Amino acid sequence: MHLFLVITALCSLLTSFSAFAQSERDSLEQLLTTNIPDTQKVLIMDDLGWMLKNQNPDSARMYLKRALDLSEKIGYTIGLSKAWNDLGVVETIHSNFDAAQEAYENALKIRESLNDKKGIASVYNNLANVMDSKGDFLEALKQYKASLKVIEELGDTARIARLYYNLGDLHERMGNYLEAQDNIHKYLIYTEKNNDFEGQAYGQNLLGNIYYGLIQTDIAMDWYQMAYVGFDTLGMDWEKAGALNNIASILGDDAELEVDSGHFERAMMLFDSAINMELRVIEIRKEVEDIRGLAEAYNNLGVFFKDKGSFFKKMNQPGKASQAWNTALDYFQQSLAIRKEEEDKKGVVEVLNGFGDVYRRQKDYTRALDYTKQYLKLALEINDKRFEQSAYKDLSKIYAEKGDFKNAYEYRKAYDELRYDQLDEQRTKEFARRQTLYGDQQKEIALEREQQRNALLDAQVRQREAEIRQATIMRNSLFGGALGLTILLGLLWNRNRIKTRANKDLAEKNEIIEQERKRSDDLLLNILPEKTAEELKEKGKAKARKYDEVTVLFSDFKSFTTIAEQMSPEDLVDELDECFRAFDAITARHGVEKIKTIGDAYMCVGGLPEPNTTHAKDVLQAAIEMQEWLKERKKSKPSGFEMRIGIHTGPVVAGIVGSRKFAYDIWGDTVNLAARMEQNSEPGKINISKDTWERVKEDFSCVYRGEITAKNKGEVDMFFVEA
Repeated sequence: MHLFLVITALCSLLTSFSAFAQSERDSLEQLLTTNIPDTQKVLIMDDLGWMLKNQNPDSARMYLKRALDLSEKIGYTIGLSKAWNDLGVVETIHSNFDAAQEAYENALKIRESLNDKKGIASVYNNLANVMDSKGDFLEALKQYKASLKVIEELGDTARIARLYYNLGDLHERMGNYLEAQDNIHKYLIYTEKNNDFEGQAYGQNLLGNIYYGLIQTDIAMDWYQMAYVGFDTLGMDWEKAGALNNIASILGDDAELEVDSGHFERAMMLFDSAINMELRVIEIRKEVEDIRGLAEAYNNLGVFFKDKGSFFKKMNQPGKASQAWNTALDYFQQSLAIRKEEEDKKGVVEVLNGFGDVYRRQKDYTRALDYTKQYLKLALEINDKRFEQSAYKDLSKIYAEKGDFKNAYEYRKAYDELRYDQLDEQRTKEFARRQTLYGDQQKEIALEREQQRNALLDAQVRQREAEIRQATIMRNSLFGGALGLTILLGLLWNRNRIKTRANKDLAEKNEIIEQERKRSDDLLLNILPEKTAEELKEKGKAKARKYDEVTVLFSDFKSFTTIAEQMSPEDLVDELDECFRAFDAITARHGVEKIKTIGDAYMCVGGLPEPNTTHAKDVLQAAIEMQEWLKERKKSKPSGFEMRIGIHTGPVVAGIVGSRKFAYDIWGDTVNLAARMEQNSEPGKINISKDTWERVKEDFSCVYRGEITAKNKGEVDMFFVEA
């Protein structure tokens, strides 16, 4: 969260002015009736507008517009600029972003005419906040960078640090995690140097968000806990509740993972920890009168109890499952009441989604349909595509469980169509954002190289002109005699020798440049598929591409964390390197594209970048050879790794992410389901989905495992491959 948003949120918790503030307002209003200079009246009206900006926006606008009119009348430029800026703040607080943008742009014009650099930087920052709120992240990024450039010229280290925070926050929400991390680290260096403990806590909490986005929840948990301690020490209850809420969310996620892994005792402990922590969040939200935060906490508790109910059902404890689901409904009801009163339509949609999900799990299909259709209607009304898509999926599930397969098919079809439309739209926007960042850096590099090239050419021209002048002088002075002719011939011979040597040096340099270019190309091809690399070199960017059918493989090693704790870091890296190099050779042999490694996980895909009809067989053959290689290796290294593999076939979108250290990656539900296949596999086994089985059943022997519950996917048909 931005620092300015934190301040705004805290201000919004107040429901009335204190007696002192009211007295100050009365005094200022009384001053306006006295005989004081007009410039002083402008400043008083501006102060009144600022004082009323949270609780009484209409009165605030009235005073600020009076300040604008009087400033215009008397030609008071500074007052005009201040009033426009403060009017922009009022409109920003109350979500009138177009009006806020117009006010800030008027303030910027005036401050630029005054060459008020500090004021210019402030307005750039305010404009960035508005563009961020409007969802125009690229324009927000542009405005933040403009503000940072001015502030760096002024040498204002405190403001520079705050801009690093804002940039880090924006990059985190754009998914540019490396850029976000860089900016927050710069921000934290400043806060540590200046013993700014409050700023450190904000930065730590944002680093938690970054690592949570990277699905590195252990590291995210560490940062959230540090932020919580900082906020708690400083007595910042509102922020402390936010950090606790983040910690509870991770505990809830971990509980579900433990259920999927069959660690039921650990799952129960994590569910209880998440619930107790969220109950503490509710206490704090009540203390600080954070009504919207309270509604969010009630909804989170509903989600925890909903998932806990499903856990009890899986444990064959229907009584406890029913009790947990009823508790979830109670918390959802409390959240719904607040969100309706607050006219928080998006929040209402979220809660209705929870109701529908609980009733479906209780097999009360009438109520499940009612609540799901309610939230679909509201999602369509507010144009919330994410919940619209979720509603189609939920309706398809409900009708399928009822045995109404016609309606189930229709809603599943609507879900798939919207999902692919959204995926294309979101990825296009995301790539546009990321490629803009990449393009800016490429332009800077190209400009720098052009300047260097021009400087080199200028130096060569000056040297050539100097040589010509020298030769001309010598020719004129020695032209009259044979001795002069001899010397001139010697000079010409020497110049020819120099030229020959220069040409030789140039040829050698060109050869070095060509070698470096080839080396650079080889490195690029080691990161990206050939066609993608060529497109990136030619156009400076590469478009995302949708593939209708590929086969994705996920693998990870059994008990990796335990093994890692028993080895030195160097030995562990050597072990992983040996395994992954072998996997690289196997996948390359079968025409399978390696995507990435994450810790001990290995991910590859068949059927891209060049589509083919053999991708499922190629990937499965590679998987079999990978398991065989590990088994052979274990004969000589009994302590070696054992590996689970999961495979699924379906559509994906592929392309480049990041503005530096970029990577070729794939996205889509197919990737998620392949990961679920791996999570439900066993050491030494290859677990495939029904979609993959349909494409390989004629060539490979497979054993049907039945319908197995996969996280967030419901019951899924799975098969073990017999090597």
